[in-house]
Amino acid sequence: MKGHMQDGKFHPHTDYKKGVRKSRDQQAKIQGVKVERKARVITGSKLKDVSVSENYWGFETTGGKISRLRLGNWSDAGWHWDGDENDIIGYLVRVNKSQIDEEFIESMEGLGITFNKLKPLLMSKIKSGGSWLYEISGDNTRWHFNQDIDEGAIANEELEEMEDEYNEEQIEKISDELWNSDYRYEFEDFEEEHGEEIKKEMKEFINDSNTYQEFFDKMKDETFTYNIAEYYVLGAEAKVRDAIVNAVEKLKKEGELKPTREQRMEKQVTEGSQQRLARDVKVGDTVVRKFN
Repeated sequence: MKGHMQDGKFHPHTDYKKGVRKSRDQQAKIQGVKVERKARVITGSKLKDVSVSENYWGFETTGGKISRLRLGNWSDAGWHWDGDENDIIGYLVRVNKSQIDEEFIESMEGLGITFNKLKPLLMSKIKSGGSWLYEISGDNTRWHFNQDIDEGAIANEELEEMEDEYNEEQIEKISDELWNSDYRYEFEDFEEEHGEEIKKEMKEFINDSNTYQEFFDKMKDETFTYNIAEYYVLGAEAKVRDAIVNAVEKLKKEGELKPTREQRMEKQVTEGSQQRLARDVKVGDTVVRKFN
């Protein structure tokens, strides 16, 4: 081992090459010290402070963050909505469905608040940002005012198809039980069944877009909008049918759906026919009826 004497002590020389500096991790390894590194966090650039207040929409940033979002007004539009950066995706969904979309794009890009500058924030809000899934799946028109589908009409059609199986009195009992049950398809049902799938699509929309217009066009895609509408219709029909089945089973257990005289007679005739057919004997290719 190479070294030198100094002050009466031997000092070993290291094998480090001149001019090469050991990294912090290498040096720590030599010294037996565990080094912990912090995870690298990628964040979007801060937004410049702007304040836009148009007749039907508003957009404000303070300290590099979105501080206020606004849509509508009470005087002209008859409705008003306020939000913050947590609602940014839902805000863009509603802008896209409105008549101010072109005005919005022109103003935002003119101010330098481009889609790409918002993209990191949008990606972070897919799973936890406000109620955008509510807005994109039908908004208040569908989920609050129920203007798309009348579950009551669906139920009446289903009950009419049961008239061959049940008499008028029995249908009325099933109907009463149904109206007192949870037969309406709510947003929570839709979210549970299709929420994750739509969130994945939204992530792709945001990631693959570089402008507001590209993003808006993706949300207006016919296949995407058709699928959402179909999910809703099929979900509503299925929930009504399930509610009717549950109503029938409940009434049967309670003894409220007993066979009518006509149903009992029909059952007896059917059973008698089956018994007589069972007594037929086949001899070769000929069926011979046995008489008791």
